[in-house]
Amino acid sequence: MNNFFKLFAILCVVAFASCRKNEAPQPAPSHFLSNDTVFVNKESALFASLSFATAKEDYFSRQIEAPAQIAFDPTQQAFVILPFPGRVVNSHIRLGQKVRAGTPLFEVASADFIEVQRDFFQAQSEREFAHRNLQRVEELYKNGVASQRDLEEATNEFRIADEEFRNATASAKIFHPNPKSMRVGEPLVVRAPIAGQISENHVVLGQFFDSEEPAVLIVNKQRMWIEAHLPERDIRFVEEEGTLQFRVNAFPGKEFSAEIFYIDCSVDEETRMIGVVAEFDNPNGLLRAGMFASVVITANPQLRIIVPETAIMQGERRNFVFVRTSKTTFVKRYVDVETIVEGKAMITSGLQVGEEIVSTGGIFIVSDGGFFIR
Repeated sequence: MNNFFKLFAILCVVAFASCRKNEAPQPAPSHFLSNDTVFVNKESALFASLSFATAKEDYFSRQIEAPAQIAFDPTQQAFVILPFPGRVVNSHIRLGQKVRAGTPLFEVASADFIEVQRDFFQAQSEREFAHRNLQRVEELYKNGVASQRDLEEATNEFRIADEEFRNATASAKIFHPNPKSMRVGEPLVVRAPIAGQISENHVVLGQFFDSEEPAVLIVNKQRMWIEAHLPERDIRFVEEEGTLQFRVNAFPGKEFSAEIFYIDCSVDEETRMIGVVAEFDNPNGLLRAGMFASVVITANPQLRIIVPETAIMQGERRNFVFVRTSKTTFVKRYVDVETIVEGKAMITSGLQVGEEIVSTGGIFIVSDGGFFIR
């Protein structure tokens, strides 16, 4: 019986030893963590999936995109308003007509304009009379007939009349280019104050206009504005006298350029946007006020540290990269990313030129090892 138990024990030991020999050896771990440092086994599949890049410094021009709208230059549009009430007796224009500065637009019969004419011709007549009287007194004074006092009075009367005539002439020239050719009772000819195109025409024969009602709107489309609104965080990249490019839906694929000449002095309290205004030539009148546009402003080049976009890992609070400190050791480093353009991330802080980082495969370090993202 004892021999049976001894034999059974020996068989169990042999069987256990045989099972131990058949077990596969445990593989070495692919990596392990220590705070913000990860150590990767160079023989692991994780290490083979990693690729690396070196942080480089280069000049980078940030591009800012913003919505915009085409607008008229306020200095290149004019509402034609009568200087005094009157009735339209003749019209020389139609909607869309191009005019030059000084072109006759329409004619108005006005009692107030007749009063201006009368004042001018009366002042002219009084000046001529005072001038003839002065010449007569000067002749008498030379012959010893008129006194010094008579000469001084005649001279003073002429000076007053001459000044009155100058004032009347200046007033008449506001309404007529050559007051001396006026005739009392003729209608007032209203002329274009600027060159441009008739955009609004409210002139109707026989219609009575008061002195505050706009009759015609003239706009010059040769030089126009584009108004954009940028977030306040981007305004530091915009400079007056700089340039911007823009596109409009009406002309897909066509790019236009404008010169920045004004940046708003304040921030819109509701939108937190800052207005930027640029002007551009529009010789063919292709672009029209009210068109929506998309602008791109390219900032002056600045030195930035550049790394591949794939190197940037997104944490809950900040972005980070894995910096290679030895062949198989990597440290998580927080970085500030200004922008990403065409697969390149522009770093403003957190990296030094020449540091080697994980360019691809960093996500496997995070997912495979349960790396603590924060």
